[in-house]
Amino acid sequence: FEQRKLNKGNKIITFNLFGLGKFNYEFINGRVASVQVKGKEIGVIGELNPQVLENWDLKMPACSLEINLDNLHQL
Repeated sequence: FEQRKLNKGNKIITFNLFGLGKFNYEFINGRVASVQVKGKEIGVIGELNPQVLENWDLKMPACSLEINLDNLHQL
């Protein structure tokens, strides 16, 4: 995987970009990232798989972001 960091003040948010993995069924390979703060995963972001778009009758590409607020609050 490839790792990218976004530095905002004294907080670092890390995006781990996956080609394959546990989120493969809902996201396009290579277009999904784990969102981490201080080394703890708080969520996932990525471009939705065409099958998901079809299932929801979406006509255009779409992205999804999921943040676990409990994990974020604990930081």
